[in-house]
Amino acid sequence: MSVDFFNNDVKLEQPKESVEADSSGKAGQNETIDLFSKEPEDDGIDQIIDKVESEEKAEEVEQPTLKELMAMYGEKEYRVPAEAKFKNKVNGEDVEFTVQEAINSYAGKGGWEKKFSELDKDRQAYKKDLESVNKYLQEFASKAKTDRVGAFEFLAEAVGIDPLEFRKGMRKDLLSKHQDYLSMDEQTRLAYEMKEENEYFKSKHAAELQRRTNEQANLEFEKRMSAVKTEHNISDDKLTELVSDLKEYGGIDKPSLDDIIALNTAYVRQDRAVDILNKVN
Repeated sequence: MSVDFFNNDVKLEQPKESVEADSSGKAGQNETIDLFSKEPEDDGIDQIIDKVESEEKAEEVEQPTLKELMAMYGEKEYRVPAEAKFKNKVNGEDVEFTVQEAINSYAGKGGWEKKFSELDKDRQAYKKDLESVNKYLQEFASKAKTDRVGAFEFLAEAVGIDPLEFRKGMRKDLLSKHQDYLSMDEQTRLAYEMKEENEYFKSKHAAELQRRTNEQANLEFEKRMSAVKTEHNISDDKLTELVSDLKEYGGIDKPSLDDIIALNTAYVRQDRAVDILNKVN
């Protein structure tokens, strides 16, 4: 074998004795092998490389971007995926939820808790005021059993009135109103007191009758109003609009049902006229 280092084509020369018969059965001829000019018998190497690369790309599954939340435990920070799931018993049942859902729920709960907290503060303030009023009333009732004038002076002071000035005014009113009573004998005073008692109960009875009459009238008005709304197809918003227009443009402070029906009918006719004109146009 000979190698020519100065020729670009490297050739291997085989000895005659090692050459076997060629395809024609002849031997003894020299055969030169060109390693660089001869094309490889298998030209699929590039295809194999491309196939391997494509398979590797197919195996690379794109991972979704995970939202992470920072959690503190002691002095250490931990990253927790927002979609990490937990289980907890609610009313005896296992409920599954994510970290993000828990945070959202807590955020909404915070808003409602704030509203309820404000409402509770108002309720506590109202309760405190009510307790204060009841305390004054109980003390007034206690004083009134032994010192009626002193009881009224106590109430006057509670609402910011000078109790001494209140006493002077009350004395003056009593003397002016009951001057005749001071000059009456025992029998006349008894008759006077009985008359006062009868007038008191008559006034109380009249007030109760008036209350019942007003209550019945309100019930009857509500029934008629409901019937009118149904018959004339008047909604609550439309009713409010009609009453407002009657007060503002009609100068009627307390519109009656007849006024409401009349104005509603006028508006309906006006709307129909406008529709007809639009169709004609």
